[in-house]
Amino acid sequence: MKDSGKTREQLLEEIAHLRQQLEQLEQQKSQSQNTEPHPQNVQQAVEAPHPNAVHPLKNLWQTEAALRESEQRFRTLCTCAPVGIYLTDAAGHCTYVNDRWCEITQLTPEQAIGEEWAKALHPDDRESMFEQWQALVESGKEFSLEYRFQYPDGLIVWVSGQATALIDETGNCSGFIGTVSDITARKQAEAALQRKKERLDLAQTVANIGCFEWNIQTNENIWSKELETLYGLKPGEFSGSYEAWASRVHPDDLAQAEADVRQSLNTGELFTDWRIIRPDGDIRWLHARAQVFYDEAGKPLRMVGVNGDITDRKQADAALQESQAIIQARAEELETFMETVPAAVWIAQDPQCHHMTPNRTAYELMRLPFDAVMTATPPDGKYPFPFKIQQNGQDIPPGELPMQHAGRTGQAHEGEFEFVFSENDVRSIYGRAVPLRDKSNKIRGVIGAFLDVTERKQTEKALRESEFLFRTLADTMLQIFWITRTDGYHEYFNQRWYDYTGTTLEQARDEGWQSVIHPDDMPSTIEIWQNSLRTGQTYGIEYRLRCGENGEYRWHLGRAFPLRDEKGQILKWFGSCTDIHDQKLVIEERAQALQKERDARLELEKAGRMKDEFLAVLSHELRSPLNGILGWSRLLRTRQLPPEKVEQALASIERNAQAQTQLIEDLLDISRIIQGQMRLNLRPTNLIPSVQAALDTVRPAANAKSIQLECLLNLDLDFISGDPDRLQQIVWNLLTNAIKFTPEEGQVTVRLEQVGSFAQLQVIDTGKGIRFDFLPHVFDRFRLADATTTRSQGGLGLGLAIVRNLVELHSGQISVASPGEGQGTTFTVRLPLLLSPSVWVEPDKFSIQDQTAQNTAFYLKGLTVLVVDDEADTREFLKAALEHYGASVITATSTHEALQHLQALKPDLLLSDIGMPEEDGYALIHQVRARSQEQGGKIPAGALTAYAAESDRVQILDAGFQIHVPKPVNPAELLKAVMELSGRMASM
Repeated sequence: MKDSGKTREQLLEEIAHLRQQLEQLEQQKSQSQNTEPHPQNVQQAVEAPHPNAVHPLKNLWQTEAALRESEQRFRTLCTCAPVGIYLTDAAGHCTYVNDRWCEITQLTPEQAIGEEWAKALHPDDRESMFEQWQALVESGKEFSLEYRFQYPDGLIVWVSGQATALIDETGNCSGFIGTVSDITARKQAEAALQRKKERLDLAQTVANIGCFEWNIQTNENIWSKELETLYGLKPGEFSGSYEAWASRVHPDDLAQAEADVRQSLNTGELFTDWRIIRPDGDIRWLHARAQVFYDEAGKPLRMVGVNGDITDRKQADAALQESQAIIQARAEELETFMETVPAAVWIAQDPQCHHMTPNRTAYELMRLPFDAVMTATPPDGKYPFPFKIQQNGQDIPPGELPMQHAGRTGQAHEGEFEFVFSENDVRSIYGRAVPLRDKSNKIRGVIGAFLDVTERKQTEKALRESEFLFRTLADTMLQIFWITRTDGYHEYFNQRWYDYTGTTLEQARDEGWQSVIHPDDMPSTIEIWQNSLRTGQTYGIEYRLRCGENGEYRWHLGRAFPLRDEKGQILKWFGSCTDIHDQKLVIEERAQALQKERDARLELEKAGRMKDEFLAVLSHELRSPLNGILGWSRLLRTRQLPPEKVEQALASIERNAQAQTQLIEDLLDISRIIQGQMRLNLRPTNLIPSVQAALDTVRPAANAKSIQLECLLNLDLDFISGDPDRLQQIVWNLLTNAIKFTPEEGQVTVRLEQVGSFAQLQVIDTGKGIRFDFLPHVFDRFRLADATTTRSQGGLGLGLAIVRNLVELHSGQISVASPGEGQGTTFTVRLPLLLSPSVWVEPDKFSIQDQTAQNTAFYLKGLTVLVVDDEADTREFLKAALEHYGASVITATSTHEALQHLQALKPDLLLSDIGMPEEDGYALIHQVRARSQEQGGKIPAGALTAYAAESDRVQILDAGFQIHVPKPVNPAELLKAVMELSGRMASM
């Protein structure tokens, strides 16, 4: 039974050896039996044996004895072996099994012979078993496999099978020998261990897992939001199907993952890993664990489980081996470090620091020999060192030293203290001690590191003194001072910065300082500052900084210079901000004053040129009609002109006088416009009469040039709010302008229509058009497209300026368009319509021209009119005109003479000039109104004057006159004024 202690491999080797011996012995026996000894030879051999000869029968007997012994040993070994043993022939057919084999497989020796034994194999293992066995038979390859036998009662036993070929003396395979070992207990233990490991891994992944429930029957897959997050999906984004899950699995893992899922439907559990690809392309490892639930018939219904992100664990597993190697290297490096580090290091093996291991620097720091015994807290409590350990001049008890404190409290301890070797030999020490703990978190020792910081302390002291001087100097400066790192991060501002900006250091650091810079200055400031940081060039710029006290922005000059080391590398930037606001204002004011002076000079030069041009044009426009008036007047005085020439002369004089009157009216209108004194008599007005009246006025001029006047009027146009006289003036000016610049046989079109809520008037001509460069200046005062002496048309350039202002006073708009020179011009006027116009009845107008058939002497018959004017020609004209209409006229040249006539002759009406020497018309009316009614104080009075502004009219009426008649005045207007004043207009 001693063979039972041998290993399976040893047994196989010994059995194979015995088997080979048996085969050799059987071969020898067979050979001996095939060679029958001759009796004579036998007899001779017996009777006369050679000393060295072997009797043939003796060899046979010996072979048979050895064979029987070998077979007995083989069977004894197979019977005692703890494993199942079997033999096969060269074809692989079983020829022998031992008892242990039968016990393991629950098969009889008869069932094992041949291939009957294969029926007891577990169905899932037969294929792999046959494949490996066939490989053994065909190639002699060693057989080694773990597989299962299934008992008739369903019990399964796991075995580990091995087999090898038996090779005879000729090198051929004579058969196979193999063993089977019962490993069921091991397999069960491994399975239990595996399940325990799975449960443990599942519990460890609760920090990052997601749950799912898959209805196997309906294919509905429900995920928790945490699982969707693991897969890189938004909550609710998962569509909820098996296929949707499969689409997220890495293509290289999908087949195995699906196989694991299918297998879990049979086993009841899913335990596997796979990779997923998130929508953003990130690849993560997930661990899946699930339980399958079945119905009563054993059909799988649903699977419930979790997925956990194990990417870090996967990476950690890969890095574990590398980490272990690194740890080993670090341990070796630590030993080297202890001896090379310039700090004094102590390692205590106990919390009380009785046993300590210092490095070389520690011995040097304490000035002790390297072989000195080191302990920090001896039993007597006295320092074992040739120095004292003090803090602020007081001895530190041994138990309160950093390492002892850390060992006692379990907390890291650091601090500064002194090694006092003598009164004049004191070293400043900085140290830190940390407790060392074992696996149970119990303090097992302390490690401490200490540095001699004497020189550093001295340097810090000197630095503090230097910094104090620096800060004192910086804080007393009137300028803002700052320091930044090489990347522009602000480390320091002096007190002036905080006083001015009202910010704190935290607010100003990083990019916070930009908040006080004026937004308009920010881009250039950052650009120049970044360029300086990048190139190292000196920084300089002017910008505005906001004052924290009142929010005012003040101009500052910002400058910064880099501080470099001996290699030229920038260490820091030192900068300042200087308030230059007052200087900037002075400079800006001076620049503005200079610019204003230049602009004023240019404006004056321009105004001078325009004045000269205007005076030249005005002189021309005044002299031209005067030339005709004076010339014809002188010819008329000769009384030698024929009747037809007399009529021509009178017509020319009247036409030129009217031109002079219109010129003066335009100048007065411009004056009123400039002074803001233009007044309108607004009322609901129909534009059509104003347009027709203007057309009637210009028609003779159009006919004279054979210009076709086309009129397109919307007779249903709504009323506007306007002054009819001024509206007629607008239309007349535009028509006159169009006819003036339209060549003979051209066309002028007037179109009046409603456009939206506006009345739109257009005057369109086929004339010379307007240059593009002059279009913006068409409505400017005194601007002429051609101001040269060779210009083909007259005028002062006032008409369109007056039109524009009159249109704007009517809350309207005017525009001009022209394709270019020679292509005509279109003026468009748009006036707002009244929303709810009231009914307006145009009053009847008295017109002298309409009464030409009547006797003119009838109008003023019976009236005595006192005319006062210092100009003899005007006075005589008024006297002749009034007498022509039937009035009796008394004339006076001064206020004094007029008062005398008023007292003596008792006239019915008073007509007086305003501008007279010594006493003007205002003085006259004041004295008249101061009289009683009997003395003529209530006499109707009218002012005939060249003061024609609106303010003049108001002043005249306020002074006591009833009407204001501007000069020059024609006889018809004079008659109308006198009739209104006398009250005879109402009776007409």
